[in-house]
Amino acid sequence: MSLMSVLDEREILVDLPLLAVETVHELSRRGFHLVAIESSERDSLAGNVLALGNRKLLAIEDNEKTNAMLSTEGFEVLT
Repeated sequence: MSLMSVLDEREILVDLPLLAVETVHELSRRGFHLVAIESSERDSLAGNVLALGNRKLLAIEDNEKTNAMLSTEGFEVLT
């Protein structure tokens, strides 16, 4: 299970409650935008997303809430 999946040059999909506070602070300090998975989809591996480039992502179909949120963030989510 992924705690972090890089989405593009400045955005990372994260399982925020499971990340160390120091990690969150360091990523923020370096200018990354953290996009949190839907916590109810943790067990269905919502954090496992593959960036394909050009804001296209490959994600698990069952994680509808996380996928919808990624779409709202401007990504094209393929399942």
